Amino acid sequence: MLEATASYVRGTLAGARDTIPGTGGEPDRLESRYLPLMPPLNGRVGLRHETPSWSYGGGLRLAARQTLLGDFETETPAYATADLSVARRFVVGSRLHSLTLRVDNLFDAEVREHLSRTKEIIPEAGRNVALLYRVQF
Repeated sequence: MLEATASYVRGTLAGARDTIPGTGGEPDRLESRYLPLMPPLNGRVGLRHETPSWSYGGGLRLAARQTLLGDFETETPAYATADLSVARRFVVGSRLHSLTLRVDNLFDAEVREHLSRTKEIIPEAGRNVALLYRVQF
């Protein structure tokens, strides 16, 4: 099964821009015509195969560079990360159990999300390995 998502937002301000109190007693004029905190073009594409007992999958998460900036924002670079997962499902008694091994950001890419308030200080978490056990009842 092929899975894909994409998202794009673009917003501009209309009308006159105002000023805000500046340093040194002079007001700062707001210059940007773009709305603040707009995420860049981003998406995910992945493949998944499922059987009654097993599930395997992998995918890429992608984001373009963000250059349409609101006032007081900084550019963020593009990134791509790879994810893998494998899961085993089985029945014990009358309950469905599943054991999943998942690896996110397989190649430990540096990711700085545009909407993160701490992107200039620290990137998002790197490679992540998770083992998940679920019981459905």
